[in-house]
Amino acid sequence: MFVNLTDNIPLNSRICIYGSLKVGIFLKRLLELTRKDVKIVCFLDSFKSGIIDNLEIINIADIKTIESEYDLIVITSANLHSIHDILQTYNIQNFTYINHKAFDWLVNFIDNVICFEHPSVIKISEDFMTNNSEKFNKVKSILESDEDRKLYDLVINAKSNKEGYDKLFEYIIKTLDKANTEYF
Repeated sequence: MFVNLTDNIPLNSRICIYGSLKVGIFLKRLLELTRKDVKIVCFLDSFKSGIIDNLEIINIADIKTIESEYDLIVITSANLHSIHDILQTYNIQNFTYINHKAFDWLVNFIDNVICFEHPSVIKISEDFMTNNSEKFNKVKSILESDEDRKLYDLVINAKSNKEGYDKLFEYIIKTLDKANTEYF
């Protein structure tokens, strides 16, 4: 299901992701999990540059400096028409876009389940986890299935560290893909 959202990206492509917000970051992580053949060169953005999610953000005005390094630009922004116009001004024809509504739904779902980066969420420190491990285990013991206990561990770890967040993200993607509902 979610792998199909990236089917318009040819095998062994070198891509730039246009849009460095949540959907762009999500696409990067999804491709890293499901499309090992794809090399992600950078994020592109109309308004900023820098680094996000360990990948450089290049302002679109500087696109000529990397034109030999990518094969395709994948647009993740909902502003598809304005970005299309921007790309046309730079005479760029090799671009595609993802199903923004599907990705947006999935990104919001994961944010609402994990809420890792939301400022109002209480993050669990390692000390707190160690000092309260008996309580965590007691809660876990009342869960009915091994799958529920695994998900519980993943959620708790996602609240305490970035690596736990990444593992939960991977689990959710694989689980949703396995369910293969026809939601989209």
